[in-house]
Amino acid sequence: MLPTWLGSVCPELEFLYFSSNLIQFLPNVAPGFERLRVLNLSKNKIAAIPHTFFKRMTALQTLDMSDNQLSDISKSMANLVNLGTLDISDNKSLVELDFSKNPELTQLVIGTSTSLPLESLDISNTMKIKIIAPPERKYS
Repeated sequence: MLPTWLGSVCPELEFLYFSSNLIQFLPNVAPGFERLRVLNLSKNKIAAIPHTFFKRMTALQTLDMSDNQLSDISKSMANLVNLGTLDISDNKSLVELDFSKNPELTQLVIGTSTSLPLESLDISNTMKIKIIAPPERKYS
């Protein structure tokens, strides 16, 4: 689990990288992360994000949640009004996404059709958005 005490001990924290830490769960609220601008939780085992997890992270601009096991993130994204870049590639269970409450979203990395089987995507009110789907990886 992401240590909830970290935001209280380091209230000026702007960049937090917790990639490849086998994190499975996130706390309901992450206190003290009001100044956080970049959060990288990629390559973990996170299946769900509590809808209040990002409540105090209103300054967050870049979020990398790629290569997890996410199934739904729409409700938790509503408080991220300054989010500009979101990477959700390689989450094979995400089928529905709603970013209509994220007007500053400019870059959405969704991966290939095999890495993200979307059925519904709402990007209304995101007039600056650019959706990035990287080419399929080839291994030799």
